[in-house]
Amino acid sequence: FQVFQLGLQGIHCHLVDALPHVGGQCAELYADKPIYDIPGIPFCTGQELVERLQQQVAPFKPSLHLGQHVVSVIRMPDQGLQVQTSTNTLFQTRTLFIAAGVGAFVPRRMVLEGLADYEGTQVFAEHPSPEHWAGQHLVVAGDGDAALQTCLDASAGPQAAASVTLLHRRDQFSASPDLIQRMRQACQ
Repeated sequence: FQVFQLGLQGIHCHLVDALPHVGGQCAELYADKPIYDIPGIPFCTGQELVERLQQQVAPFKPSLHLGQHVVSVIRMPDQGLQVQTSTNTLFQTRTLFIAAGVGAFVPRRMVLEGLADYEGTQVFAEHPSPEHWAGQHLVVAGDGDAALQTCLDASAGPQAAASVTLLHRRDQFSASPDLIQRMRQACQ
């Protein structure tokens, strides 16, 4: 929405998001859940809202910098700002808008010595594509929508994992009720 408001003022935006896709909280927490408090829309899912917002900002052609986050903002001698992201992308700007909501949605990583050596090959913090788990023994850590959906996706279809284990400390989940029910049915 911030991109739309700035676009109306003729301001081109560079949007930086820690997620590999646009949508922030709506996409991560409410993708398939109904939202009832958007003016003029009786209800829609978070994903539907994100799609509508993308249509709304399309004419303004924002530059998207996904899968990265801002690591530094430095005031320059000319009073402009230098913004650096986690991928070392640099911006020189006179104006910086921070629309962080409740913060960056980044996966919680397990803190295990040496685990980073396997990131992207055997350990994935984001939802990997099916070819990564086809025929493999998969362990998914988490209790939210992404973890349960990954388990369901990996347990069926032509690229199914050899086995799927959900690693979580208790038998309660923070995922949507529909996903919890589907996951429990798949376990029977």
